[in-house]
Amino acid sequence: MLHSVSVFSGKGGKTVLERLPDAMELFETHLVSIGETGTILDVNDYKRRFQSWWRCLNFETKEGILARNQPVPRPQTKSLSRIDEMQRVCEEAKIMTRQMLKLR
Repeated sequence: MLHSVSVFSGKGGKTVLERLPDAMELFETHLVSIGETGTILDVNDYKRRFQSWWRCLNFETKEGILARNQPVPRPQTKSLSRIDEMQRVCEEAKIMTRQMLKLR
């Protein structure tokens, strides 16, 4: 498996060998998370699926794979109380009413 992974990756055997254990650990975690642990038929099936998975991730390091899968932080918005929200709506309604009265 090491030879075929290093050929596919183009990163050289030593680099792939250093990244392989961490990548395999993440792959196995991935299989558990999607409920596919029971679908691996044999060693060759594991190798094929692992190589395809890692190739899709560009043979990244563990840190690179984890960084790629971090959720994008959403900006925090301060939620308004119901009273504040009602006051905001009332202000908008006043502005709209004034605009409508000016049109007549």
